[in-house]
Parts: sequence; structure tokens; C-alpha cells
Amino acid sequence: MPLSPDFINDLRKVFAGEIRTDLTTRILYSTDASIYQIEPLGVAFPRTQSDLAAAMEVAAAHGVPVLPRGSGSSLAGQAVGQALILDCTQFLNRIVEINPERMTATVEPGVILAALNRTAAAHGLQFGPDPASAERATIGGSLANNAAGAHSILYGMAADHLVSAEVVLSDGSQATFEEISLERARQIAAGDRRDVQTAIYRAALDIRERYGDAIRQHWPKTWRRASGYNLNYLLPWSPSQPPLWDENNAWQSESGPAPIPYPPVSPGCINLAPLLAGSEGTLAVIRQATLRLVPNPRYTVLGVMAFSGLAEACEATPAILELKPSAVELIPQALIHLARSVPAYAHQLSFVEQLSPGGEPAALLVVEFSGDNPAVLREQVRRLGPGVFMAGTAQAQKQVWAVRKVGLGILMSRPGDLKPIAFIEDLAVPVERLGEFVRSMEQILARNGTQGNFYAHASAGCLHIRPLINLKAQGGVSDLRRIATEAVELTLQLGGAVSGEHGDGIARR
Repeated sequence: MPLSPDFINDLRKVFAGEIRTDLTTRILYSTDASIYQIEPLGVAFPRTQSDLAAAMEVAAAHGVPVLPRGSGSSLAGQAVGQALILDCTQFLNRIVEINPERMTATVEPGVILAALNRTAAAHGLQFGPDPASAERATIGGSLANNAAGAHSILYGMAADHLVSAEVVLSDGSQATFEEISLERARQIAAGDRRDVQTAIYRAALDIRERYGDAIRQHWPKTWRRASGYNLNYLLPWSPSQPPLWDENNAWQSESGPAPIPYPPVSPGCINLAPLLAGSEGTLAVIRQATLRLVPNPRYTVLGVMAFSGLAEACEATPAILELKPSAVELIPQALIHLARSVPAYAHQLSFVEQLSPGGEPAALLVVEFSGDNPAVLREQVRRLGPGVFMAGTAQAQKQVWAVRKVGLGILMSRPGDLKPIAFIEDLAVPVERLGEFVRSMEQILARNGTQGNFYAHASAGCLHIRPLINLKAQGGVSDLRRIATEAVELTLQLGGAVSGEHGDGIARR
């Protein structure tokens, strides 16, 4: 059902942007990149910052749920629902400021991540998290989903780069969340005001003081986690951290270069902004965010290694991490085979022939090293051992990454009803247990009469897994639920998280 006339009339009195409730718009916004389709109540396109507060205030008065939406690239169903959709991409898409001295950027939620990086590159900077959807993903969506990417072992996740946020709360009131002292937070919480912001600080301090021990005891053992709220940042505490965080966090503080702790909250302080990352718009609507930026690497060199199996490749990853790479990506045989089937790309696979003459290896690990000295980077590749293909030029590296890119594209366009379905695709475990995880997942898929493709971020213990399932066949949905249940149970047994990248959405309910 669309929005009621009373709601629309009340909203139009205070809302300068566009409001659409026609069937075409509601159908267009009923899907994202997930397997779900839910028709929204309507779509609003706020034109000003004041529009965000107005929409939330009117929605609260009428009991209408609100769903902020980025580019709609969500794989777990975060961007669909029976709600008023807020789309900030059309108007609220300004890069307000790049501050090279402090290495920060202040942006509105509708800014496209790749556009931010192009602007920041003029100062030799970038936003650290680099999701594959960066050319279309918005900053608001990337924060709400706690985006990560291939280089998360260097930079962590989006929560680790959210310095402060100006937000609209559930009643339409506004607040700024930033790092403040615990003393100041307690003063806010102890105040006489009964507004939403005061209640939030009271709840945050209560969680910190009453449930700190429970969080430390039961939290997933992996830092690569995009599921649930970042309650551990309230302590602040983490059971582990990105492997190269300490070596690669020479970012500017107000007093100059200084090491940044993990999680990046100063001792004796609290910052509610990182809680917004991964909250999928359920805690507040971001009006404007200030982000920490990192230096762009001057050079990169790739080392490509062939393995006889997926598990063997994953088991080799912890030792590779000791060499301090900037990324370790897994490419399965299926993607190599699919890339070879495209004539335009087949001739670019000469490096695969060098690694595995006359055949296709069961798995490749693409190990990237980055820094300021290409000679040092080439030496790091040599330390991977004999039989490693070195891609030192931009063209050679482009050929390597094209294997995964084109192979994945063909995989997702597979003809017929048997499709690779994204419903358990970003389970994450501690990297030292990644080989065990892959072997057990292969057994789960075999027991359920199917197979899947494993690829992506071996360095962070987060693999994309897309089982082949026919959702049109009788029992297809049951197969999906059964595989999901077994996969989640395995992940929790290994101390992992049910989402290392794509969040909760509808899929993790």
C-alpha cells in the first residue's frame, strides 16, 4: 500500500524535495542486489539537510517507518522494505571539504565513493575501505553497511574511519556524534533532558558498564564483522585487529602523525559515530559525515600463486600475512575457466599457463604488496617462494584482476534456473581457521547435493560463497534455508561472524 494522503499532505508542507508514490517508482525501488523484492510505501528525494529532519519528524508523528537507501547494491536486502525510502543520491551529494592537513573528508550521504576518491586523489589520499561496488556505492550506504573490501587488512572497515557524524534521530531531532570524554558523556546522560540524544548516551554508557564482560566473552573472534551493532567500540575493545593496522595507520591526528589504536577510539573517550557503521540506517539518518582518509600507495606489485585446492590456498594465507602484503585474494578454478571462455580475455591468461602449464590450477592466490619503493615490493614477492608469477606493471596487474572480474560476471549471468545465490556469501572466520572452514563448507554443499564457488578476501578470513540452487524447483527454498543454517552453525563454531562484509539486512534474520 502507498503512503496515506494525510501523511503526504503533512510532509509536503515542510519538505522541499520530491515525493513519489506512483506504482512505477515503487516497483523500481522494490529490489536491490539481493534475492528479495518488497514494494515500499513511497520514495522521498530530500533536497536539503532540513528535508531529512522534516521527513523523520512527520514519519514519527504518523508511525511510518523510514528506510535510508544508497545505491541499492545491498546483497542482504538492506535497501528494500515496506517503508518510506529516503534517496539522497539526487541532491544530497556534496563533498563539503577535503582537509589534507588533518587527512579528513566531510561529505553528504549521497556522495559516490569513487567520486570522493577521485577528489581526494588530488591530495594523494583515499578512503581506505574499498568495496567492489565503489563506482556506484554511496558514502551513506558504505557507512551503513560497514564496508570493507580487498585492503581491509590494512585499513579495517568503514567504522574505523568515521570520525564524526551529524545525524537525524528517530523523532526528527538532530545530533552530532563524535569522540568526547567519558566525563562529558556522563554529564549528557545525567542531564534533566528527556530527548532522544540523552537517552542514547544513557543506553550506551549502560551497555559499556553493565555488559562489557559479556561482550568480551561472547564476541566473534574476528575483527572482520559487518553483522549487528558495533557495541565493542563502546568499550573500546576488539578480540583481534586487521593484521597490518599498526604498520599502516600513520594517519594525521590534530597534533601530527600519531599511532591510532584499534578500535580507533582514544583512551578515556567514547564515540557513538562508529555505531552508525553497520547499523543499516536503524539508529539514525546521516546528514553529513567526516571521514578519516589514508595515503594512496605509490606502487603495487602482485605475486600470483597456484594451489592444488581451495583449502590448501586458504591454509597458506596466515604464513603469507607474515610478509605484510596489502591484500590476499582467492580466485577459484571456476572463474579462471569462465574467463578463458571469453575470446576477448582468453589471450590475457598467459600468466595462468606459466603457473600451471597445460592446465588450470584449482585455486590462485593473488598477493599484493604496496608501498613507495618498487624494488622492495618485488623482493617481497620473491619471498613468497619459487614458482610465483610476478605482475609488476599496471598492464600485467590489470590482466590478473580481469580474470576475477570477467569470470564473476559470467558466473552471475549463468543461463538456466540453477543460479549462484548470494545468501551465505560473506561468512567470516579467523584467518587461521579459514582452511578448516573451506573444507567443512565443501562438505555441507556436497551433503545438500550442490556445489558453490569460493572467492574474495582470503587475507581477512572472509570468502564469498554462492551455492548453485534452483529456487524455482520444489524444495529449492528449503535447500537454501538448510544450507544457510548449517553454514551459520559452522561459522559460529569457528568463532566467526555471519557477515564479514554485506551486513544483516533480511538475509540474517
